[in-house]
Amino acid sequence: MSLGEENAIGLAAGQNIREDRNETRMEAYLRWTLGQVALSPDIQFVLNPEGQDRKVAVFGLRMQIAYP
Repeated sequence: MSLGEENAIGLAAGQNIREDRNETRMEAYLRWTLGQVALSPDIQFVLNPEGQDRKVAVFGLRMQIAYP
């Protein structure tokens, strides 16, 4: 999905199904471009990582700077 020429949003989901463990992943990504700087926040949710009975959230932020 596009939010303009330099901006974007993305969603993803996946699942590993194994005999002894199942893992589900969901991710949301967004890119904002502000002049020569692009910010990309990202969040990922993992349910039952490596078959363990727990939930994990991972947050990230990437910054890119364009040089002339």
